Amino acid sequence: MRHRRKGSRLNRKSNQLKALLRNLVTSLVLNGSIVTTEAKVKTLIPVFDRLVLKGRKSEKREAIREVKKVLFGERAQRKFLDEIVPALEGRSSGFTTRTKIGFRKGDNAPICKISILTEGVFSRQNPEVKTDTESEVNA
Repeated sequence: MRHRRKGSRLNRKSNQLKALLRNLVTSLVLNGSIVTTEAKVKTLIPVFDRLVLKGRKSEKREAIREVKKVLFGERAQRKFLDEIVPALEGRSSGFTTRTKIGFRKGDNAPICKISILTEGVFSRQNPEVKTDTESEVNA
């Protein structure tokens, strides 16, 4: 029974689902953005958000231990702890953005692109980024 269980299992057994999500998170960290189905993206977002919050722990060794449980490969672990976590330090939530691309040709599954918001997309969140209207007003 699924009482009080959130998220989709994506028609997989628990160990297969865990491996799939670990692979998706590792690819997202290494590449910055990935393209996959909408169902996988919806399942991936909470996993990535929890990982970012674990990576912010005050004790560095605790953060390393938690990240190693999820990410494959030392390159992905180092990139996550050295580049991504400091870039997301000012945010309390909303670490990723999801963009609908279209539908897959074979089975018409909805396809999404998920990206990490490491650089400021909105001017209010990152003061270094200025829009065209702000530059016209200040000039």
